[in-house]
Amino acid sequence: MVSGSNPTANGYPKRKPVIHGLYSSSVKPRLDNLVLVSVLTLWAGMTSVVLGCIAIYGRNVPLAEDWIMVSPLVGQETDLLKWLWAQNNEHRLPLQKAVYLGLLKASGGDFTMPPTDVTGSIIARLNDTCGNLIQLTQLSWRQA
Repeated sequence: MVSGSNPTANGYPKRKPVIHGLYSSSVKPRLDNLVLVSVLTLWAGMTSVVLGCIAIYGRNVPLAEDWIMVSPLVGQETDLLKWLWAQNNEHRLPLQKAVYLGLLKASGGDFTMPPTDVTGSIIARLNDTCGNLIQLTQLSWRQA
C-alpha cells in the first residue's frame, strides 16, 4: 500500500468520478448558454441581412413570365394541357404553373382591366386580393 492514499476495502485507491464531456459540470451550463446565445445572435443577424437585401433590392415589378398566366386566368386558353407543357425559358414547369393558376383562381384574383391593346403595348391590371393592383405591360413588336 502506498502511504497517503485512501484505500478502499479491496486495497485499491478511490477513483475520481468520471466527467462525461470536455468540461466539468459547473462550467457546462454556462457554456451551453453561451453557445445558445451565440447561435441565436448569428441567426438573428443573418435573418436581418436577408430581410435588408429584400428591402433594398426587391422590386414589386411583374416579370415577363407573369404574362403566361393571363390567358388561362381570363379563360382564353383553349388547350390547357398544351399550355401547361409549353416551355418557359427552356424549362417545362407544368406542376408549378398548375399550382400558381389554382392559387390565383382560388384567391379570387381577377383582372380589373382585361388585357387591352394600346399603342405599342398590351396592358392588363390584376387585383391579387391582397390590396395590390399588379399592372402587366408587354411591348408589342409589330412589323411595319
